[in-house]
Amino acid sequence: MTVDGGPDENPRYQKVIGFAIQHFKRHDLDALFIATNAPGRSAYNRVERRMAPLSRELAGLILPHDHFGSHLDERGITIDEQLERYNFEFAGNVLAEVWSSMEIDGYNVTAKYVEADEQDVPEFPDIKWYSEHVRESQYLLQIVKCKNTECCRPRSGLFRLLDNRFLPPPAKVKQTVDDLVLDEGGQFLDLPVNLALRLSTTLKDFFDDPADQILYKHYLKVRNGYLLVGPNKILLPTGYETYADRIKNFQIQPDDVWITGYQKSGTNWLQELVWCIGNNLHFEKTITLFQRFPTLEASMYFDTNKMDLSQLPQHLIDSFAYCDHLKSPRFIKTHLPYCLLPDEIHTKKPKMIYIARNPRDICASYFNNAKLFEFFSGDLNDIVKLFVNDKLMFAPYVKHVEEFWNASKLEPDRILFLRYENLKLHTRDVIKQVGEFMEKPLTEENIDRLEKHIDFEEMKNNLAVNRRAIKFLNVHPDSHFIRKGAINSYKNELSDESIKMLDEWVEKNIVGTELEFLIQ
Repeated sequence: MTVDGGPDENPRYQKVIGFAIQHFKRHDLDALFIATNAPGRSAYNRVERRMAPLSRELAGLILPHDHFGSHLDERGITIDEQLERYNFEFAGNVLAEVWSSMEIDGYNVTAKYVEADEQDVPEFPDIKWYSEHVRESQYLLQIVKCKNTECCRPRSGLFRLLDNRFLPPPAKVKQTVDDLVLDEGGQFLDLPVNLALRLSTTLKDFFDDPADQILYKHYLKVRNGYLLVGPNKILLPTGYETYADRIKNFQIQPDDVWITGYQKSGTNWLQELVWCIGNNLHFEKTITLFQRFPTLEASMYFDTNKMDLSQLPQHLIDSFAYCDHLKSPRFIKTHLPYCLLPDEIHTKKPKMIYIARNPRDICASYFNNAKLFEFFSGDLNDIVKLFVNDKLMFAPYVKHVEEFWNASKLEPDRILFLRYENLKLHTRDVIKQVGEFMEKPLTEENIDRLEKHIDFEEMKNNLAVNRRAIKFLNVHPDSHFIRKGAINSYKNELSDESIKMLDEWVEKNIVGTELEFLIQ
């Protein structure tokens, strides 16, 4: 099926996907493909070209919006919803009458006003079924039967044509002296030719930027790809598109406590401190930190067709529902930049604590995290190259820090801005500062206990924070989520080449700015 790009039909919207799955199951289809054109390509969209005569008939037509009387006040706001429905229905019938008098390509047009059915939203399938049968991208939705005969029984020879069940990615191909090769200067193949050639294509083949090639070569084990979001061009997994509305509309409670920061800035360390203060120094050793203090957007980190999500804990399978159902007061973490936080953050105004760290040490620490959680297959130098080119998740780093720094100056009672280095060097002072910010003043004795509890060696030996927290990854027994926590550890871990790259990046982006304190 080919559709236009509107939100009511675009195949990347959850409601559209839900109806497509319902249609696929109801009619026992072997496969259902729904495609749309990219923005700016409407002239090539067959659906819109066929609808052009309908648009022409609307020239100069004024639809009566208040036939039964005005349902709006002087500000244009609806004050009578029932009257609004009557007026809308009348206008719709007028439009249907105009269109029904037309012909398109010799065929009579049949147009009819249909009352909206608000309750008919299909239930979404479970995650395991979804991961086996559905592939989604920005312009194409594919729903295909699986090869497990206990689940699906194909009725055609489709799989003889599609070995891998799903359509191959579009590829530009060029004929050389020796062979057909992928080349941006080539031509797109027709689908039958693409299928017949069975070209081996990967996303990294479509990028000229060396940083993009690193990203797509070493970072696709758990996700399909990446996109740039908003005017700051924030790098996020493609899964963000699926969850963007749930992030934006996540319901905030005024007594929530939020921890945020760029990845590997010390958020997990800070989480344990904040949890203990908020729970009257209850040093939890059985429930993992990720369960007590989950990450709101964690579900977008993994694409359903890349991992068996049934093996993941609930706080990762549906992190939004998990966070929503936490007992009040809720403790929630996010790495999202300030501009992408849920809307109600700015109206309900819960307490937020941001932690920032020297970007050089972030790179040194990020490598371990990337291997554990994202199955990164590159090396430490690759991480540095990605960082300085704003190609790590939630980049650009400077914008991330800058937004929260500015917000904390405007609302110091609501947003506390901390430095990792201060928490490391002046632990007692920061513990006291956090307690006062949370309106939980601490005695000297309690500060002593907290200082000991969040000591890095203690944290490394705390199974609920370190080993047990990542057991679902099936990593090597010697793997640790919490590493050294040292300041300036990059000097001993990064190559001379990487340090030079970071020094040049720091000179260009931080030296001489208001954020220069990050490197002091």
